[in-house]
Amino acid sequence: YRGLEAHALNGLGVVLAVKGEYEDAIAVIRSSISVDREIGERLYLGRKLSNIGQLYKELGDVDRCIEFLGHALKVFEHVHDDLALADALNSLAEVVLEEREDVDRASVHLDRARVISQRTQDPYDSSRERIMRAAIHRQAGEFDEAELCCREGWEIAREAGIVSQGLQA
Repeated sequence: YRGLEAHALNGLGVVLAVKGEYEDAIAVIRSSISVDREIGERLYLGRKLSNIGQLYKELGDVDRCIEFLGHALKVFEHVHDDLALADALNSLAEVVLEEREDVDRASVHLDRARVISQRTQDPYDSSRERIMRAAIHRQAGEFDEAELCCREGWEIAREAGIVSQGLQA
């Protein structure tokens, strides 16, 4: 029953986040994490930590966002969840590039995400990595490389029917 409690709390946290009640969402998801830790649940822990990181980004607390995404990365590595790991790496790259303008650190995260995405053949993460790589090239004034990455990201998204990624490219 404790697992259901954690699941219900997480669901409530997601609803609160959708409503824009980020601080309440964080508190509820943290309660869900406490239950997960009590029962030894690790699989959903990483996703919850990642969600909290994204919520802190919405609140403008970039340091906490990066902290929680880092915790999520460790969990995803521990449970061997490559799809979630690639997604978190792409998210971390996006945050450090957009909020910190740290191209080198973003590139390291994207390099790791690309290796995983190529292995898993996941079109969402592959497209997202290409689009983020384009942003790095664009920021460096490397417009031909940026265009190539955007086109690659768009093509991957188009072939997979991922409309949101195609629009970002």
